[in-house]
Amino acid sequence: MVYARRLTGGTVANVTIVLLAPSASTTALLGAQLACYGLAGVGMANERARSASALISLPAYFLSMNLAFAVGFRKFLSGPSIDDWKSTRGVEK
Repeated sequence: MVYARRLTGGTVANVTIVLLAPSASTTALLGAQLACYGLAGVGMANERARSASALISLPAYFLSMNLAFAVGFRKFLSGPSIDDWKSTRGVEK
């Protein structure tokens, strides 16, 4: 959910920039960002499309890695701390 907020917040910020200071470059960059998110969404929803095209698999890969990082980092911050380590039994010969 943290990633969804960051994704939405970044996109909303870019839309605001385009609305407040419209120019060809900011509009093109926003279009490219939305196109990449669209391709990533297609790739995440359809594994066959992701495996068939590098144009779809690359944005899907980055989106899934960013999502995994956000979930893992949130678990790291909110998870229980390890007070002591328990040793495991080694391989006996």
